[in-house]
Order: sequence, then C-alpha cells, then structure tokens
Amino acid sequence: MRQTLELPGVTTRRKNDSPSLRELRTASDDLIHASLESDPGRVADALEQVVERCKAQGRYPPDEIDAAAAQLRAEFGISRKVN
Repeated sequence: MRQTLELPGVTTRRKNDSPSLRELRTASDDLIHASLESDPGRVADALEQVVERCKAQGRYPPDEIDAAAAQLRAEFGISRKVN
C-alpha cells in the first residue's frame, strides 16, 4: 500500500481563482506531491535548477529568489542541495 504524504496545498491558496484555475492549481499540487513521494531528490534538484535559471535571468533580486525557494523547501519538507 502506498503511503500518502500529508502536505498543505502549495498552489491552491487563492480565494479569487476561477473554478478552472482552481482545478489547475489542484492538479499542480497533486503532481508535486506525487513527485515528492516517488523521488524527493529529483524535486530538490529541479527546484535548484529553477532557482539558478531565475537568478541568471535577472528579473528579480537574488535574495528574493532565495527567500521564495526557502519557503518552498520548508513547505515541501526538502533540504537545500549543496554542490
């Protein structure tokens, strides 16, 4: 029997979403949670790749990107990868 992780909705916390957007956010949560169950290391790697790509694009200050990534790591229960 597969164990289910009890994680809060990461993307579903929007009161003004349309029903279709709410469904999309719920599907995104389900995908993230399933990925965390099957391969948490892959999720951590993907998050770090996104962080580095965002920093390289230069649209947002690196400290804001790091803060957002830290919040996601805390919500997902994953540790930061150190090279």
